[in-house]
Amino acid sequence: MRMKVIVPAALLMLQMAGCGTLPDYGLARQAAHNGDPDLAIRHLEPLAEFGMPEAQVLLGDLYRDRDDLQSFSKTEALYIKAAEAGYARAYGRLGKLYLERLEDGDKSYLEKARDNLELALESGDTSVIISLAELFLSYPESAGDRDVKALILQAMDEGNLDANYALVRYYQLHGEADDRKQEIADLCRKALPEVPECYLEMAEIYQQQPDLGDVDTLLEKVKEHFISGRLNSGRVWKIAMWLADRDRLHPRPAESMQLLKMIEKDFPRALYGQARLMMDFPVLGSTDQLLEVLQRGREAGLAEAEMLTGKLYYSGKLVPLDAVKAEKHLLTASKEIARAHYFLGNIYQKGFLGKDDPRRAVDHFLIAARAGTPYADYALAEYFWKGVGIKRNAGYAYSFAKLAVAEGYTRAEALLEEIKASVTPETVALGDIIALREQTQRNEQMVALVSDQEEGSN
Repeated sequence: MRMKVIVPAALLMLQMAGCGTLPDYGLARQAAHNGDPDLAIRHLEPLAEFGMPEAQVLLGDLYRDRDDLQSFSKTEALYIKAAEAGYARAYGRLGKLYLERLEDGDKSYLEKARDNLELALESGDTSVIISLAELFLSYPESAGDRDVKALILQAMDEGNLDANYALVRYYQLHGEADDRKQEIADLCRKALPEVPECYLEMAEIYQQQPDLGDVDTLLEKVKEHFISGRLNSGRVWKIAMWLADRDRLHPRPAESMQLLKMIEKDFPRALYGQARLMMDFPVLGSTDQLLEVLQRGREAGLAEAEMLTGKLYYSGKLVPLDAVKAEKHLLTASKEIARAHYFLGNIYQKGFLGKDDPRRAVDHFLIAARAGTPYADYALAEYFWKGVGIKRNAGYAYSFAKLAVAEGYTRAEALLEEIKASVTPETVALGDIIALREQTQRNEQMVALVSDQEEGSN
């Protein structure tokens, strides 16, 4: 059993003195709050490594926001170390992390999600009530003899405003929301601005039933609460993204743009949001305005802005196709965003730079695939099946098509069946072995990340 080592602050400062700027937890929190995760991570990593649970949890939160396969392992390892140190808030983080895995269809996390959420609630973290209620409602067998609605009402009696939203979710999951619009609007109105999810619920209700309230008035409340400091930039960002969602019946991109411009000074990621809006709703800005916003995003160090710029020059739709510029920006983005490797692979595969480079394309597709990009697995399958520029290998083609299907990429299903119908049973068996080995290697990479985090925290 490992011994926990408590590193005094003075010793930490001495050990970090040779590393330039000393790590500052307060500065890291402010940077995270202001939408500058890179600065926050630079300060948090050494603090987390030396066993500061608050830093471990906040660093885990930032990793969790990243859209790649490795982020789960890093986040889980940090939360576990903070929980082992007795940091009560870590239980709730772990429970919610496992709940996300449940929502993605992996039921093996059910017990872990329930146990950690229960521990969090026992430790006084009432913010997990919503998550615990959703868990019990989605998986009634996990609730035992717990009365979910009674749990929510008890929290409401104690003045917990999160419970207001939990009751809203209870009604939604029980199919009662349409008959309770007025009650839901009242519940959410009382919870603002402490429970920002309620802005979205109220806006949805007001759009469906204008006699209950006005969306424009609600958005003015959002601005008022932000200016007064009662609503932070990150919450405004979520509201803006909801308003711009094209899958909604009545998206409001102009209002979304207003909110993003309001927070861009303190929340650099809002620049990326503005660029996405201009691409999705061209009426909001010209191509020159789009490029100017992306430039400001890159100057702010946003990998997402580099990625979007690279994709613009890669597609050649809004600006002339420029493979050199596309490669430059995608290479920069690839340091933080694994999906960029997929587009780099396409550039080298298709010869956009003047000559195709199959070996380089495969290398980038493999990086993207191993970071959780299923369409990169599909690209590898096609590459090895067609054998254009590289040696044809039906076993490899079958294995990568199988991995793509396993990751939910339905387009790969037809290719997998085509390969299976065209090769011998021995080749299929070989492909199964290769796929298993590749999946094992990916799993081992995830385990190694967890081990690295654990070693660094001891």
